Amino acid sequence: MRATAFVLLAAGSLFAQSWKLKYEFDHDRESLSLTDIAALAPARAIACGIHRGPGGQPTGALLLTSDGGANWTQVQFRDLPRTQFFLNDSTGWIAAQGGIWMTEEAGRAWRKVSSLKGVLRVHFFDEKRGLAAGAPKSVWSTADGGRTWTKVPEAAKPEVKAEHTVYSTIAFAANGSGMITGISMPPRKDDPLFPAWMDPEAAERYVQIPQSTIMLETPDEGRRWNPKVSSLFGQITRVHVLPEGAGLTLFEFTEKFAWPSEVYRFDLKTGGFERAFREKDRAVKDVRMLTGGGALLAAIEPQGTLQELTIPGKLHILRSSNLKEWSEMKVDYRASGRRAWLASHGDTHWAALDTGIILKLE
Repeated sequence: MRATAFVLLAAGSLFAQSWKLKYEFDHDRESLSLTDIAALAPARAIACGIHRGPGGQPTGALLLTSDGGANWTQVQFRDLPRTQFFLNDSTGWIAAQGGIWMTEEAGRAWRKVSSLKGVLRVHFFDEKRGLAAGAPKSVWSTADGGRTWTKVPEAAKPEVKAEHTVYSTIAFAANGSGMITGISMPPRKDDPLFPAWMDPEAAERYVQIPQSTIMLETPDEGRRWNPKVSSLFGQITRVHVLPEGAGLTLFEFTEKFAWPSEVYRFDLKTGGFERAFREKDRAVKDVRMLTGGGALLAAIEPQGTLQELTIPGKLHILRSSNLKEWSEMKVDYRASGRRAWLASHGDTHWAALDTGIILKLE
């Protein structure tokens, strides 16, 4: 039994549910590193990632299913995708290395609508109005579906250097209240010369220090912004908010630190904020609030003491009905990776790994 008491959930149907493997990329001398997954309808999902063939050259790739994961179609994408956002079951956007792409055909066909560089994430309120976040120290808004973008001036107000600052998460409730988060990470004099896997002793000595965490809050879909800067440990990497305003925030830590991650629950209506989960042997990589109540966490079991995951670890998915007590769900033993993503559509839930694996809760 773990240090935190994981309790069995009240709903009896959960005992029969498990995360089953629905796709595994397995080709000699090739790799598929997934970067995001979206659920469009109960039986339809789309994952994006980067494919490397025998020559090692990266190309964009999409995986699409319309039958609940029984069959997948892999198609080439003419850019290197980072993240995706779908407004409904047909209209969506991808933030890619070379710009922003849009589909009105559920991902079957894409067109490039903007060559805006540095975008890590997009969010749309309707087919015209949206926001983009990225680097350096930039947030943009659009009123024409992503064809033209205007910088949000409040994003530049925090007194941190632009070249060290990136905005990376966007989350909104149904009433228009929301936030964009970012971090400023100036270089350190003791930055290691080599990655942790090449020089683990140096990585062990490299202690986590507070960074400047930036939060842009808005009550009205970005018409007004309130920038805030706090000195905090770790980086906010994922935020998920339900339409009514309840949400989860994921902090991830690097280098030598007591915890690999911490998850906090918050409420945009009340301003409440409290820790919901942390475990030394569960590096949480994604969070998902459930519309029927409770939440899901996707975590990787670290291989060693360093928080930076250099080799794939076993995937663990945890579920809670009260965001205080968590139970581990049954996950296919083949599921391992360094990063994980969750996606939901009603009672249909998906998980994707950077190792080219996709699972579904059944």
